Amino acid sequence: MMSMRLCTTLQTMEGHNSAIICMVVASRLMYTGSADCTARCWVVEYGDNTKQYRGHKHSVVCMKLHKGVCK
Repeated sequence: MMSMRLCTTLQTMEGHNSAIICMVVASRLMYTGSADCTARCWVVEYGDNTKQYRGHKHSVVCMKLHKGVCK
């Protein structure tokens, strides 16, 4: 994660094997979609990857937040 104001790296989160294409932030959670055909859920404060969504046949290019849950 980057600080746009300070132009510095705040935290590095590791997990995807390819480029992150989309991202949704909701409160304490960040959801990322990647060219590695997975989506992941992260706890922003700690950088913990709490869930991995597998089974996509192609890159995950968009996500939608619905009632506080990313779908």
